[in-house]
Amino acid sequence: MDLLTRRQDLIVPAVIVLAAVILFGGVWRHAAEAQSRCSDIVAQHEATKRVLWRNIEAGRGIPYWRSDQLSGTPALTHPQSLYTYPLHALYFFLPPDEALGPTLWLHLAAAGLVFWVLGGVMGLGQPARLIMGLAAMFNFKLLAIHFSGWLPVIPGVVFVPLLIAAVLYLLERPGLPAMVFVALSGALCLHTGHLQLFYYAVLFLTVYVAIRCAMAWRAKRGDEAGRTVGLLAVASLLAAGLAAYLLLPMAAEASLMSRGEAGYEFFLGNHSLQPLHLAGFLCPLFVADKPEFWEDVAYFGFIPLALAVVGAALAWQRRPVLFLAIGFLVSILLAADTPLLRAAHALVPGFSLFRCPNRLLFLTAIFGIALAGFGIEELLARARKRVTRPWLTLAVVAPLAVIMAVEARWYGARLLPMTPPPAAQRVDLEPLTDYQRFLAKQPGPYRIAPFGRYTVNYGWGASMGVEMITGFDAYNFRHYQEYMDLVRFGQPRRVGARVWTDIAEVQRLDLLCALNVRYLLAPRPPPNPEIGRDT
Repeated sequence: MDLLTRRQDLIVPAVIVLAAVILFGGVWRHAAEAQSRCSDIVAQHEATKRVLWRNIEAGRGIPYWRSDQLSGTPALTHPQSLYTYPLHALYFFLPPDEALGPTLWLHLAAAGLVFWVLGGVMGLGQPARLIMGLAAMFNFKLLAIHFSGWLPVIPGVVFVPLLIAAVLYLLERPGLPAMVFVALSGALCLHTGHLQLFYYAVLFLTVYVAIRCAMAWRAKRGDEAGRTVGLLAVASLLAAGLAAYLLLPMAAEASLMSRGEAGYEFFLGNHSLQPLHLAGFLCPLFVADKPEFWEDVAYFGFIPLALAVVGAALAWQRRPVLFLAIGFLVSILLAADTPLLRAAHALVPGFSLFRCPNRLLFLTAIFGIALAGFGIEELLARARKRVTRPWLTLAVVAPLAVIMAVEARWYGARLLPMTPPPAAQRVDLEPLTDYQRFLAKQPGPYRIAPFGRYTVNYGWGASMGVEMITGFDAYNFRHYQEYMDLVRFGQPRRVGARVWTDIAEVQRLDLLCALNVRYLLAPRPPPNPEIGRDT
């Protein structure tokens, strides 16, 4: 259970970092220019970080508000801004395009180190912790969300395992150090920006803690159970307190969010578990050609999956193997559109606030990689009974590590922005356009109204210095959506939650003018010829 007992124990984390340098060093250098065109970094997060950088350059500090889209939205308290998330600190010192690559690389390396810590908490030896760390860093699902530019999701995938490690540590060694560990890891997870995976992990951990405490109570160890619950309660309050400046404004705005009107179909988001996705546990190519495949892919590595099966079968009597194995299976079941999922959606508080239940597969991968550590340890223990050579561990672990590294490099070359693309395929995060030159000469303040979703990429607004009334954001306000319905259709349309706010027509020119719209941008003349004259 000791996380670090000898200086030699630092060899494994050093190997993990070295592997990140060798295999993924290109991400550091070429991330900005080699983003995929479907990347959310292009569509959303570049603008978010550009707003921060401009404020820092002007000496104004962290922005509380941003005006580049949707006629203005929260900045600091937006859950996906990540302005105070520690591993995005480089955005305070570098322009967004220069900070992107190092930030992505840091998360890949951190993923391996976090699982090395988790392995130590679970009492595993250094060889098993090495396999876990490499498997986490090479996790196909982690590489896939780098491809999609999920800047807010990546931190959750990386650091939710640290919260699991902290809770497991507290269950085994309840005390002040464990409580601080839980509080800090919980606060870190609350700063990751996309709380869905954190929420799922808390649900599973709560059930596990309740079972452990009930077993202690039945074994006449009520004091132990009470102490555990008390320490977790204090740790939870400390974690929430450290993130209160983010959580309280979001709670105050909860009744205003359009997400509150989401129904079950919006919750599914066309991404519930299907039979084809189960085949993806064996090979990601089954779903790699599907739209938004990063939502549905279940693959986290064939070797970790095989080792996870071994670990569940041979080490089920060790704690917390049974919890990990049950969590692995239940997370898969909850990802499918079944009566179980419908019951969770209807009955479990907070469950309906998120969408795309296939995202539970991120938690499945975490459980699987943790089980893989037990799998390799059990195999080594049995092998040592037959072979007593000192090179046995190296002979078993090294080939597995090399195979995983080769596979990760092959997939990484296709998913990660590691090499400069041809000029024709290069993505310009901050393009310079003719209409930008025109708008830059006009006295402000004013707003613009792009016609159609693809006239102006919503992620360009901040870098261009324009303010749009349209935009893309999952964290948007219901009253503004109703206002935009009046602008476009002349009456509100009760269509539930939305993430896109586009304009294809205008029925209320007066309301458009009330938003201080001075210019309309369209690839062709607007459908209403009066629009150009009246605005």
